[in-house]
Amino acid sequence: MIFGYNMQTMTAGGGYYNCTGPTATQAHYPASQNGLRNAAAICGSGNQLGMIISAPDCWDGIHLDTPDHRSHMSYMKRDPNTGQMKCPATHPKVIPQLTLGVWYSVGPEGATTWSLSSDDMPGMQMTPGSTFHADYFEGWDERVKLMWEDNCINLRLNCSGGDLGNGKQLKMFSGFSIKANPRLVPVPPKP
Repeated sequence: MIFGYNMQTMTAGGGYYNCTGPTATQAHYPASQNGLRNAAAICGSGNQLGMIISAPDCWDGIHLDTPDHRSHMSYMKRDPNTGQMKCPATHPKVIPQLTLGVWYSVGPEGATTWSLSSDDMPGMQMTPGSTFHADYFEGWDERVKLMWEDNCINLRLNCSGGDLGNGKQLKMFSGFSIKANPRLVPVPPKP
């Protein structure tokens, strides 16, 4: 599954940039042409620059995949009459939504020169941050996945923080750290 901002159709797919921290000005910057640069401009040293992206939460109820890998899925929209979020009539089935959030610490050098690795693919020069997307590959242990589906998805429980809805919980391994070390890695030279 690939989801994110589509520069060709200019439609948002639940992705945005943000900044948080002691001197940050929080705002949602769409994952669009200058979203990364706009967020980086206000996200100074000592703050964290965030990239948040959500997968579609509506399905057409028919196709497991389509040639473009996207048109069978959609995002909820706010109903102007009720104010409630709901799936469009073309994609009436509500499905669990996967949301990813990644936060990067901004050092003294700032974030205004940052870009995504996919912005600089061979033969293409994209605006920094404009290729914002996520890829999902599943690698669940089948027993754990069944526990999660049976107890969280099927019972519509909020199973945050690794909860499996049955008194069991996923745990991080003892050496896990949420902060990368080293914080910066050298950019490889261009061929």
